[in-house]
Amino acid sequence: MASRLLDLVVSRWKTFVALAVVLPLALTAAASTVLQQTEASVGLWARAVPAVSQAGTGAGSANPAQAQAEAMTQVISTNAFADALRQAMDRAHIGADVSERNQLAAAVLTRFRATTAGSHLVVLSSPCDLPATCVRVLGAAVEAYNQQASKLQAAENSQIQAALGSQVDDAQNALVQAENAVATYRAQHPGETASTGPTDPQVDLLLAQLTAAKQQVTSLQGKMSDLQVAAASRAAESALTSLDPPHVAHRGIIGDGGVTQAALILLGCLGVAAGYLMIRYRLDDTAYDPKALERRLRVPLLVTIPRFSAMRRF
Repeated sequence: MASRLLDLVVSRWKTFVALAVVLPLALTAAASTVLQQTEASVGLWARAVPAVSQAGTGAGSANPAQAQAEAMTQVISTNAFADALRQAMDRAHIGADVSERNQLAAAVLTRFRATTAGSHLVVLSSPCDLPATCVRVLGAAVEAYNQQASKLQAAENSQIQAALGSQVDDAQNALVQAENAVATYRAQHPGETASTGPTDPQVDLLLAQLTAAKQQVTSLQGKMSDLQVAAASRAAESALTSLDPPHVAHRGIIGDGGVTQAALILLGCLGVAAGYLMIRYRLDDTAYDPKALERRLRVPLLVTIPRFSAMRRF
């Protein structure tokens, strides 16, 4: 089989060279010059895990960049982000009018792609046809995302503060009741102090309840204060900072361009050449030795004429 394949390659060497060498070179040249797409991207620095990931599926993400990329992918697909993007584009005066802005926003919303480039670096990119416009739209997208992330963070903080505030109200009501109980007892027993004789066990119970209520109120108020400070800090840390400003780059349609693209094209063309070779092998009915010819014709072979090279003919 190997000898037959080698004979086919030698006999069809022009076709094989065209498929395995000329075609890959031509396609690689075309891909590097014509078959390219323009892509706008921005590098964003993620300092902390966003609120949407802490409350959702990204809670177990390995690092802030991965959590932010997952959160960004989720937020970008919402109608709220689409509205925020159009508003940001309007503030930046992107597009001639509202209709053009809506068209630009609709075109890029489904093409945004958030990837990671390290533990803290998120790359937001989008293919585009108008490079200058794409760069501005990408900047508006970052602004819109930070706005939505801030809203999510504020909503989460409001829920926590509301729950803690309810506990503070209950503790303050318990404190007022304890104070009223102590005042009532003292009004009913004027002049009774610890120095006048043994104290009533009821007084000890009321004073213990009053002390516990005061400690509970103080503790919850401290937690509320700490929560407000932590919320302000988390809001600042959750915002994405543009580390690499929006810019335009060119990438190949196949792979990421360059060597990867050329290698994929070469492998594809080699596969086509191998397929062509196997088809020719299947269709080839040439007998390469006397035994094969006898088996095919079912008659004995009497004489063979050897092939002489041009130098041995004379």
